[in-house]
Amino acid sequence: MTLETTHLYYIVQGNENTSQALVDQTAQRVIDLTTKYLGGQGKLLN
Repeated sequence: MTLETTHLYYIVQGNENTSQALVDQTAQRVIDLTTKYLGGQGKLLN
């Protein structure tokens, strides 16, 4: 990421021992922190 970044795409995944709920919660936390500190908006894509 740089000051010129306008689009960002994260991939959050687990393994066979990781629940989908945990993956979704983690992805949402990443989005929340990104928008808190860098601005913009985010959403989960399933």
